[in-house]
Amino acid sequence: MPALKNHKHELFAGFVAKGERPARAYALAGYQGKGSDQSASRLLKTSLVRARVVELRESLEAPAREEAIARATIDREYVLSKLKVIAEDHARDNPGASVRALELLGKEIGMFRDPRGPDASEFLEHMPMGRLQQMIDTIDAMLAGNRPMIDVSPGEVVDLEDSAEDEAAVH
Repeated sequence: MPALKNHKHELFAGFVAKGERPARAYALAGYQGKGSDQSASRLLKTSLVRARVVELRESLEAPAREEAIARATIDREYVLSKLKVIAEDHARDNPGASVRALELLGKEIGMFRDPRGPDASEFLEHMPMGRLQQMIDTIDAMLAGNRPMIDVSPGEVVDLEDSAEDEAAVH
């Protein structure tokens, strides 16, 4: 929408869009006299002035909104770059921060993974008690010689019940 043809109306719309109270915007636009509150209210209700205020507010808010979004956007690259700066710049004055930043960077790139894989205790902690008892019974039977042992490579997951059924079918 182009600027309003009436210069005072355009000034009024601009002041209101920037946050001035309508009566104050009315005076700043060059209007004088008694009843400025009512006159400002009446002018603000006209469709062209109201539309212009909305348009000017949006144009004023858009850059601020984009800047706020840009500041609030923290992505992986940003965090890693900041950690790198901390690791390099604080090695002398704050070695603890530097070491912690290096540790976090190392974890991110996979330097500190346990080569043996996940800890079995974490897996067992979340297993239902009934399933855990089945596994214990199966292992006890294998150790007692009542069931054949299963050769499993590291990291492989085997359902012991299925293995027992497969072995029974072979014999």
